[in-house]
Amino acid sequence: MPVGRDGAGTADSPDQVWGDDITVESHFDGVTASGGLFSPDSRLYQALSWVVSLFAANLLAAVGFAVVLPGGLSWLLLFSLGACLVRDGDFTWRGLWEIIRANWLVASGLWLADLLFTSLVLWESFVLAHLGIPGLRIAWGALLCLAVFLVIIVNQWMWAMLAMRGGNPLAPHEPRAESNGAPPQRTPQRTPQRNQRHSQQLGRRELWTYLRAALLLSLRHLPRSLVGVLMTVAPIIIVWLQPDSLWQVLAWETLFGTAFGVYLVVLAQYRPLVAFFRAAGSFNTDAPGGDSAGL
Repeated sequence: MPVGRDGAGTADSPDQVWGDDITVESHFDGVTASGGLFSPDSRLYQALSWVVSLFAANLLAAVGFAVVLPGGLSWLLLFSLGACLVRDGDFTWRGLWEIIRANWLVASGLWLADLLFTSLVLWESFVLAHLGIPGLRIAWGALLCLAVFLVIIVNQWMWAMLAMRGGNPLAPHEPRAESNGAPPQRTPQRTPQRNQRHSQQLGRRELWTYLRAALLLSLRHLPRSLVGVLMTVAPIIIVWLQPDSLWQVLAWETLFGTAFGVYLVVLAQYRPLVAFFRAAGSFNTDAPGGDSAGL
């Protein structure tokens, strides 16, 4: 029988066992107070949502890549999701749709240009393999590798710029201290603004501005650009070294790997692109809609 504070025996009711002035602390109190382990505020729920989001977007993008022609929209979807997750840790499908709707034409054109370039690279590789002059083969191969490298790094910056243009994710949100002493909270995600600046398609002059900026940013921040190169060539190298792993690599890239790689690319490029969009606000492109229309 439990013993009370006065040494006398007490009843077995919980109130009498613990007393009114005794507090029992538990490591699970915070979980219970916040609504449970799987509440929307828990880290486990947020991590699972992050994984499921990448998984769902990866599957949708894989369908677009399989059909071939919508591949540009697939890349735009993945980069838009990456930009939203880097900025807010969350996203809305409506927000992604706004970004895609504002940039689908440029994304499709960029994708078709990539397909044409890939075809040229394959043809050049075939010719290079049958070239009988060793010195010319080495020089030609070096130029071909340089061209592929430049196209890869410019592409990744261009896709990220299109995604950030549509959602206008400028600076990362700083935690705000609450007046009542509560822990700082992150600002909720904003839906991409449907205004003239971000809902219209890029004009021809703005498109060249973006391409030039993508080239300069990719070279200026070359270490960050190498992240995208690594994400591109890593699956190829793995299959080349371990041919038996072809189906495992394909399954990984189809289910999760492509979206995860794009997320890492956006994470590496985010701050330089924030600086670019902030600086672009002072540029005058003489386009309709005022200064820096479309940037």
